[in-house]
Amino acid sequence: MKSNHRPYGQDFPGQVATGRFSNGKLVPDIVATMLGIKDIVPPFLDPNLSDEELRTGVSFASAGSGYDDVTSDVTLSIPVSKQPGYLRSYVERLKESLGEKEAMNITNGALELYKIRCRTMVVARLPPIGCIPIQMTTKLEIHRKCIDHQNSDAQSYNAKLSNLLPQLQSSLPGSKIIYADIYTPLDDMMKNPQKYGKL
Repeated sequence: MKSNHRPYGQDFPGQVATGRFSNGKLVPDIVATMLGIKDIVPPFLDPNLSDEELRTGVSFASAGSGYDDVTSDVTLSIPVSKQPGYLRSYVERLKESLGEKEAMNITNGALELYKIRCRTMVVARLPPIGCIPIQMTTKLEIHRKCIDHQNSDAQSYNAKLSNLLPQLQSSLPGSKIIYADIYTPLDDMMKNPQKYGKL
């Protein structure tokens, strides 16, 4: 599946469809902007990736990928199992462009967070999957609407995840797991667009 066409990217700077299943910025872009690092976190596989972009952070994610490689076979995305290899390639490229010492400073910075007991994690609920544009697009319906059974599946998953997280937190001494509810606000936006300035 591809998302390098309209309506994707309509709220992205320059109104460009970037291949992301989103009409605008993603959470990593927003966080990087708020931290004053950069406006957009580019994909590591971007053939035009500059050394400066490499230095300030890249994304190894692939839209539609899953922990099971079969998911990636179906969605034609890069499986999660390949992403550690890209991280190794990233470190090697950092060494080539910035030198061994600077590359190690950058990668050790990430490891240092773990060493100093950075134990707060954010786990997000699934969104209303049946309302994601690509899901509605694949139905090829003229009057696009949310796919109820997919939303029910997402709610079932979220309930199980909610029950699992306290157990996970208790098994990780000193950890704090924050459960981010993205389902409810997105569901409300779909059901009540007028509240958000959309008709």
